[in-house]
This record gives sequence, C-alpha cells and structure tokens, in this order.
Amino acid sequence: MGEMALGLCQIVISALRSKREIASTLQRGNDTPPHNTYPIPHRRLLSPNRERPVISQQTGFSPPTGVELTAHVRFRGGGSRTLKLPLPRDAAELRRTDPAVVMRIDELLDDHTEEETASALNAEGLQTGTELPFNRQRVNGIRKAYSLRTRYQRLRAEGMLTLEETAADLQICTHTVKIWRAAGLLPAHPYNAKNQCLYEPSGPDRPTKNTWKGLSTHRKTSTPSTA
Repeated sequence: MGEMALGLCQIVISALRSKREIASTLQRGNDTPPHNTYPIPHRRLLSPNRERPVISQQTGFSPPTGVELTAHVRFRGGGSRTLKLPLPRDAAELRRTDPAVVMRIDELLDDHTEEETASALNAEGLQTGTELPFNRQRVNGIRKAYSLRTRYQRLRAEGMLTLEETAADLQICTHTVKIWRAAGLLPAHPYNAKNQCLYEPSGPDRPTKNTWKGLSTHRKTSTPSTA
C-alpha cells in the first residue's frame, strides 16, 4: 500500500501542477478520450528502494468533481486501483484566513476598534492565514476583504451621534463637546485609533449649556487626587 501511495503521488505531481492545468485539460473539446478519462503520459515509477517498477503505463485521471481528483492506476502485473485525492489548493486558498477567525473579528468589531481587535486576537492566540500575528492593518485588510462593517458603521446603526450632531443637539460648540466628554459628562465610544468618537444620544439628564461653564479652566488648574 505504501508503494501504491508513492506512485500515485508521483503521478499527480508530474501530471497536475495546478488546477489551471486541470481546467485546460477539460477544455480540450473533441480531444476528450472515451470513458471520461484523461491519460497520463507513461511514467516508469520505481519503488522506494528503486529496484522494481511500481506502476505501468496504463494510468489516467477522471475530471475532478468538487474538490476531488480520481486517479486510475494500473500496477505491473495487472493489478489496478482507483483512488481519490483532494485537489491541490492554490496560493490564494493557502493564504486565506480561517473562517472562524473572520467570524471572531466580526464579533470583536461590535465593541472594539480595529487596533483593540488585533490585540484581542493576539491574546487569544489567533493568527492570519499566513500565520502572522494581527495588527490594525491586517484586521483592516480582512475586514475589507470579507465586507465586514466598520466600527463606525456599527455605532451609527445603534443610533450614535457624530461630534457635530451632538454639538447641535446640545446647542454648544464642538470644542465644548470634547471637554464634556473628557470630564465624563457625555458617554462616547471611540471608533478608530485616533480616539475619534461617536456619542450616545442625550437623555433627560443631559448637561445643559452654561451649567458647566468654566469646566475647562477648572480641569487645567486642579491637582491630581492622592487618594
């Protein structure tokens, strides 16, 4: 059985370098041989000790179905086998990120920026399709490749407001919105590594204009608590 497997591997490697060659073979039209089987040129394949031939010239393969290749092998002495082998994966498939990792990225982006998502993935021991650790750029590339929503889009879908919309709602300037956010008066959620935020809609207990006048000066002159 070991010799048979070796011979089969030699046939497939020598005859099929990629899926493109298979596709080219299938497009030969009238040259298609009978019984839906394509012959492979004669290969005198030797056993591991190179003392005797393993497979004779009667070899071939059937058109692949799905992700399988069917190889027909005739051994010296008249024995024959029909074996199935997975089709070789192309470079794109070999580099493709695990679907479970893509799903995890989608989950993390509900509550984290891309930079935070990369840190969480690395903490969980997950890697890219090329076995590299994650960073913001790699998370961003996967998000775009799989058309995942951005953190900004997710927050907007939840009804979060932009800086300008919050300023207009509270009838204050955008600079004051930032000061109130830093003071903890306005709940906000960052959506990128620049700490740009979207803001929760203000409720009945929202701060009002002039109520917190002088907050900026107070924050600059106050000393940190030692408690």
